[in-house]
Amino acid sequence: MDFFSLIGEVGQAVFLPFLAPSNSLSLIGEVNLGFNFNNGLNETVTQGFQTINQNIAQGFGTTHQMIDSLQNTVGVLQATTAFIGVTSVVGVGLSAVNLHQTIKLRNDVKQLKYQVEDGFIKVLEQTRNIPDEVEFRHHRTILMLAYGKFLQATNLMKSALSIDDIHTRKNTLSNAQLLLSNALSAYNQPDLLQNINAAAYLRRLECVWMMEQTQAVNFQLLNELKASRHCLSHLQERIKTDSLNIINHCSSQEELDFIYPEIARITRQDVPILDRWQTQINLIEQLNQSEKKELIALIKSNPEQFSHNINVGNITQDEPLEINEYSELKIKSHYESLQDQLRYIINPDLRQEHKKYLLNSPFSELISANFEQVSDTTIANLYHYANS
Repeated sequence: MDFFSLIGEVGQAVFLPFLAPSNSLSLIGEVNLGFNFNNGLNETVTQGFQTINQNIAQGFGTTHQMIDSLQNTVGVLQATTAFIGVTSVVGVGLSAVNLHQTIKLRNDVKQLKYQVEDGFIKVLEQTRNIPDEVEFRHHRTILMLAYGKFLQATNLMKSALSIDDIHTRKNTLSNAQLLLSNALSAYNQPDLLQNINAAAYLRRLECVWMMEQTQAVNFQLLNELKASRHCLSHLQERIKTDSLNIINHCSSQEELDFIYPEIARITRQDVPILDRWQTQINLIEQLNQSEKKELIALIKSNPEQFSHNINVGNITQDEPLEINEYSELKIKSHYESLQDQLRYIINPDLRQEHKKYLLNSPFSELISANFEQVSDTTIANLYHYANS
């Protein structure tokens, strides 16, 4: 097997994910290849831990970094909901916590300029001026408790990496999985997603997506690769479904200004990374013991090919391309057209449906000759003009 094909596609493109890790294969390389929990404390497992103990300086550094990134991101995403509020009427300038500002805030938290306490940042709560205080306090209590369980779970995951006894390690990770499930149950409460604005809706669901991603990581640490692969498959579909629901939930230009760049970034950058992560797991599952040893040797001899900084693209202070792209689109399109253009990014089949409609309309001559090259902007604008 050409093992570099596992990372070839990722290495040839520059991905700047908002939520997903950019080094999922290094997680497989560090954690899974030396262990076989399903067969108990066998020779393969023992040798695996001996190898880890011999390389403790490097150990699970990338895995720790990934878990730290998950903690940081969920904390920042939840903290911004304090500024956004919960009611259907947006009462603040959402640009203060948009995609660009959230990326910067996450980096500030990473550099300890701000501290996340119970899933919130005091400086953001102190600047909120939204007439939904009673409702927000109710939501805050539930989310604070849920975030506490998430934090306990991720801390258990990091602790488990240093445990030598395989059964204790597995039990610790299993306890983490239970805490993650409890946290997700709280975040998924339907009443927390009712009568809230689209921006708050997006941020709540982003927290859910991050927690489901954490479950995939934890299953991988347990060497339950099928479960991890299932989580990643479900997560990709959920992101697409939830994103379409968020667009349908949007009721103002200000909300659309907030969600468009963020959903576009997640769909174009994060979802493909999750798909590649799922593919990598699928390929790893197909390796025999000899091929696993070969891949372990390859990782040791080419560490730079398998280890990358988590979300390295998010550290930049430059405004994300998606925000600039959206600003240009706003000049050319109206509100409903922009909503459909975002739907095209998530669900290309909708573009095809609008194509069929336009090819049977008075505008067919404008687009029939070279339809596939016609921009999404043109299709959406013409579609809404034809239906006006």
